[in-house]
Amino acid sequence: MEQDDAVAVAGMGRAFAGALLFSMPLFMTMELWRLGLAVDRYRLALLLLSTVLLVVGLARELGGASEQPGWRGCLVDSGVAFVMAALAATVVLTVLGAVSW
Repeated sequence: MEQDDAVAVAGMGRAFAGALLFSMPLFMTMELWRLGLAVDRYRLALLLLSTVLLVVGLARELGGASEQPGWRGCLVDSGVAFVMAALAATVVLTVLGAVSW
C-alpha cells in the first residue's frame, strides 16, 4: 500500500508541475486578463465545459495513470488534473500578489 501512495504522490507532483508549466505563460499576459473580464459569463462557462470535455476525451484516448478501466478512470484522471491546475493557479496568483485572501 505504501508503494501505491508513493506512486499517487509522484503522479500528483507531475500533474502540479505540468499545470505550472502550461499556466505560467498565460498568467503573465495582460491580454488574457482583459479577455477574461470582457467576455460574457455564459461564454466563459462554455469554455470551461469544453475544456472539461477535452481533458476527459484526452484521458480516454491517450490513457491515464489511473488503474480503473473505462470512463471511471478517465473521470478520476481528469478530476485530478483539474484539482492540480486549480491548486497551481491559486499558489501562483497568491505568490504574485494578484489574489489577496
